[in-house]
Amino acid sequence: MNVSVVVPVYRGALSIPELVERLSAVLPKVAKEYELVLVNDGSPDNSWPVIEELTERFSFVRGIDLMRNYGQHNALLCGVYSAKYDVIVTMDDDLQHPPEEIPNLLEPFKTDVDLVYGREKVIKRGFIRRSGSRAIKWMLAKLTGGGSHQDVGSYRAFRSLLRNAFPPAPGQFVILDSILASGTTKLTSVEVSHDLRKYGRSNYDISDLIRVAFRLITSYSVTPLRFAVVLGLLSVVAGLGFAIASLFASSTTLAIVS
Repeated sequence: MNVSVVVPVYRGALSIPELVERLSAVLPKVAKEYELVLVNDGSPDNSWPVIEELTERFSFVRGIDLMRNYGQHNALLCGVYSAKYDVIVTMDDDLQHPPEEIPNLLEPFKTDVDLVYGREKVIKRGFIRRSGSRAIKWMLAKLTGGGSHQDVGSYRAFRSLLRNAFPPAPGQFVILDSILASGTTKLTSVEVSHDLRKYGRSNYDISDLIRVAFRLITSYSVTPLRFAVVLGLLSVVAGLGFAIASLFASSTTLAIVS
């Protein structure tokens, strides 16, 4: 098996050196050929200089520097398109996804599975962050048909052949899980450990979660379309009712005058 690991980087200057060190110990054990693609998503810290240094130190590391911040899933999609090998692993840059769990994530690919999610054994986030994350996962599972909402997450692995099902122009707001689910029904999940964030704070707060939820509803759900159709039909009915009432009133007035 040959493996590409894709990591979107935002404010990750402190964490990615350790991430690369740990991946350099894990990947040779699970893949004949492997690479790590670090996608700098317009990070305001010195993530890109750190990535450049890592590409010089480690031959399996490649870096992509986006011109501005496009968002996590857009950065992921860029890295996924760039990946060279037959299985792609995606993970976060903050060390919450232990690289040592990659062998567990890849184990199901011995069967005909196309997509594997790493399911958290123990959820260690705060109540608000945990509740918001669960809500987003629930919506993703409903919109993608991806099974239990607890399965969906950013620690995932999939066959690169799924890229053949990607839309040619996915749009400005991208959810990788929705695109992946459109290409296969052969998905599963495995239990993996998740660690606490080691450096800095989360790049997602409650306002970001609300924004993602709103975009999910408007971009991937037919509910707004149904609402617009119903509103349009009600407007037509109201217009017809007003027109009929006006005609009736006019005919009544003419009858009285005559």
